[in-house]
Amino acid sequence: MSAVKFYLRKVRLDRGGYDSSGFYWGVGPLFYYESEDGALTGHLRAIDRADARERLTEKYATAQFFR
Repeated sequence: MSAVKFYLRKVRLDRGGYDSSGFYWGVGPLFYYESEDGALTGHLRAIDRADARERLTEKYATAQFFR
């Protein structure tokens, strides 16, 4: 299985748990991920970027990340 490269970014949420589009996510750190080809996308809860990378690597064993 070849490596899958992901973009990973923290989603900014306001104090009420809403993102900039007005979508409600609840409170707490949230990350968005997308594979280089756009085929794999999603959101996950993680304490920080390192935790998000670890959780995504558990889901996709060959995951690599852009800086």
